[in-house]
Amino acid sequence: MSAIFSASGKTFDVDGFLANSTFNKLAQSWRAGVGKHDTNGFQIVIKDDSDLNMQIKGILCFISKHLPELKRLRASSGLESVDFRIAYFWEADFAALTYKLPFELHIALAQIPASLTFCVYPCCEEEGEP
Repeated sequence: MSAIFSASGKTFDVDGFLANSTFNKLAQSWRAGVGKHDTNGFQIVIKDDSDLNMQIKGILCFISKHLPELKRLRASSGLESVDFRIAYFWEADFAALTYKLPFELHIALAQIPASLTFCVYPCCEEEGEP
């Protein structure tokens, strides 16, 4: 699983924004009515790592490196959502999930501002086991 950044909006001009953006070569874009998306937008895979701590470090590094561009994006006409997603695998024998997100992550997200989506996935069973 990966840490992913996305930006979208029904009237967001993805091509117009990405044409002059440092995100241009990093982004995968979509348009309204294409596939499962009902908005225009783009996403960037920030950190392809199943380790939650590494995903968070990747997000913090991405925000630090691209903060001026993220703020420019936030001011774009038609933009409705700016979101970071992180993934966590729920281990089979655990009844509850507790994870404290670092203070630095909250501060970094507030600077943009952006939301954080915490995606929890069931742990895959070992190959050969039922």
